[in-house]
Amino acid sequence: MGIKKSIAILGFDNHTGNKDGDYFCSALTEQVRASLSKLSRLDVKSRLSSEKIKEGNIDTSDEAHGGVDYYVEGALSKIADNRNINISLINAKNQNTQWSGHYTFAENEILQYQDTILNNIAQNLNIDFDPVILQKQKSIYKNSESFQLIGEGIYHFDNANYKGALTSFNSVLDLDPNNINAQFHRANTLSK
Repeated sequence: MGIKKSIAILGFDNHTGNKDGDYFCSALTEQVRASLSKLSRLDVKSRLSSEKIKEGNIDTSDEAHGGVDYYVEGALSKIADNRNINISLINAKNQNTQWSGHYTFAENEILQYQDTILNNIAQNLNIDFDPVILQKQKSIYKNSESFQLIGEGIYHFDNANYKGALTSFNSVLDLDPNNINAQFHRANTLSK
């Protein structure tokens, strides 16, 4: 089975110059984190720990304070009607890039690309996995609108705009009342 590997998914950077890009980055970061956490050979750090690592408040090599073996970083840009996402898997011990990918897609195509992104990360970590496990995560989002709304809600939550976060999560639940991700984030927001 092998030793469990630890990984942090750092919040993706928005270089589009608009707020929708922030929402998209929040949604994609959360989707990658949630999907990889389904793989038993990975210890996926929480959103809060990942944020501290990105801000430099936790040294990735400091085992006593939640050090990690790898981290994923990404950036979103936009050219004409297409979005570009660059994603890298970094070895936290030596800061070498283990894998990187570049994807260009129309806004409504992200749900098709997430499988490719997740498969590439898992394969480059040399983790055997059942593709069905990652495929099940995709079914959380019925369409790109729900994906964007989840990201908007997470973005608002992270910026302490709990009213805005609730509005976004409720909008997802209006589209899909059984969306477990929106239900979880809504309950978490209500506890604030």
